[in-house]
Amino acid sequence: MSLIDELKVRGATFRVTEEALYAEALREVEAGQRRDGLWAKALAECTMDVQRAQALYLKLRVQSLKDEVAVVEQYLKQSSSATQSNGSSDLQRPKPRNSGLTSLKKEVDYQLNGTSELGNAFAKWLGLLLLALVLVGFIGIIFG
Repeated sequence: MSLIDELKVRGATFRVTEEALYAEALREVEAGQRRDGLWAKALAECTMDVQRAQALYLKLRVQSLKDEVAVVEQYLKQSSSATQSNGSSDLQRPKPRNSGLTSLKKEVDYQLNGTSELGNAFAKWLGLLLLALVLVGFIGIIFG
């Protein structure tokens, strides 16, 4: 695959992923879920203009979702490299209690939040993350 084709695929993957993140942010808003810190920031940046703040909130929430994905990806990379290095772990967190894809959601929640219960919002977010990772992998297989 040429460099130009690879850049086109990466751009398309980015746009598809971003669309899914905006859809998730909109679903959260429509369901009455709101991150108070992001809402306060949106209001402050829009000088308390509620309509403008609603639009800015969506952008801020999408960026927040992207940041959460980056944190989980970094954790998974660290976790993977730590388990490959002679069984010694560079991480300060406890080792995973379960293995396999079926327990991935609970394990990530446990590692990030120290709790074994998985909230609905986190489950939706993690589902989007897994969908995005599957899409990226699928596109890589097709065009790789």
